[in-house]
Amino acid sequence: MHIRKTTPGDFAAVMKIYHTAQVFMKENGNPAQWGTFYPTDELIKEDIRQGISYVCTENDTPAAVFVFKTGADETYAQIYNGRWLNDKPYGVIHRIASAHTVKGAAVFCIQWAFSQCGNLRIDTHRDNVPMQQLLTKLGFTKCGIIHTFDGTDRLAFQKTHRDPLASYLPSGNDRLDAQLRFIAEIDRMTRVLRRTLHIDGSGRENDAEHSWHLAMMVLLLGEYEEDTPNINRALRMVLVHDLIEIYAGDTFAYDKAGNATKAVREKQAADKLFSQLPDDQGPELRALWEEFDAMETADSRFAACMDRLQPFLHNTLTDGATWVEGKVHRDDVLARMDLVRKNMPRIWPWVLKNSENAVSKGWLLP
Repeated sequence: MHIRKTTPGDFAAVMKIYHTAQVFMKENGNPAQWGTFYPTDELIKEDIRQGISYVCTENDTPAAVFVFKTGADETYAQIYNGRWLNDKPYGVIHRIASAHTVKGAAVFCIQWAFSQCGNLRIDTHRDNVPMQQLLTKLGFTKCGIIHTFDGTDRLAFQKTHRDPLASYLPSGNDRLDAQLRFIAEIDRMTRVLRRTLHIDGSGRENDAEHSWHLAMMVLLLGEYEEDTPNINRALRMVLVHDLIEIYAGDTFAYDKAGNATKAVREKQAADKLFSQLPDDQGPELRALWEEFDAMETADSRFAACMDRLQPFLHNTLTDGATWVEGKVHRDDVLARMDLVRKNMPRIWPWVLKNSENAVSKGWLLP
């Protein structure tokens, strides 16, 4: 998924999403929040004109829409029956709506907005139970009640960045402290959700689970690689390859818009992440990450094959979940899997067999 500013050309798609949200609210016991007329065409056009409207896209198609801006919000100037978590500068989300075509789109939008400011406020109707549950799940605190411009009440929520290392007690050894802080920092991988489903269908895997799975595959599947990879180096690569996503986020393999900005986002993330390690270790891990991305060595090609086989396997066992969701074509999958054909040809017949099966079952578009 990818977040970008809404353009005038998105207007029809955005209004369709808002209509979907109106219907969803009504069917889930919340007919009063937006009714059938809110938000109006004029309001959304003004949001777009001001540059505060954003869409979450999947394969260039809007899957969710929301307003995000930073700075004081007039409706949040007064809060009743409670108090805000702090008086620091904050960002706000308004008018968030999902098309319900891409699972997790609303979560992605809220997490993106929080990543932009680290101190986020949002409100919702007291009858909007699904949104209240989602905000609680995402770590928001219910702070009180605010009044909208028409005088109606809304439940006010806020989430603020808490430095998880604020309670860290230094060891007195600068090198050890940098290493331990880095180890704590990369725990964020457990909160970076990928598109791939767990095989039991219980939810999306996170980056840490994905990296562990690749490490096990490296240990098991080296015998099928045409070259002779260094298993130890390949292990290190798959453990490192997605670390930068704690800042850059995960990019779906078939999201063209997201992949257009991926290199820039990931370089910035690498600059920030690897500089936190001691001078000898930071460049070493960064070099492994860069080697993995370049795929110019036997070790990196083997590691990259694992990165392609793992989500492919999961799709074959989850009714093509991410393929169906992303409206992915067989040729796109085979193009991505071509690295496996070149470097692990004994596995290629299995890939072809499962690709054809996916087309026959409607999981992949022909």
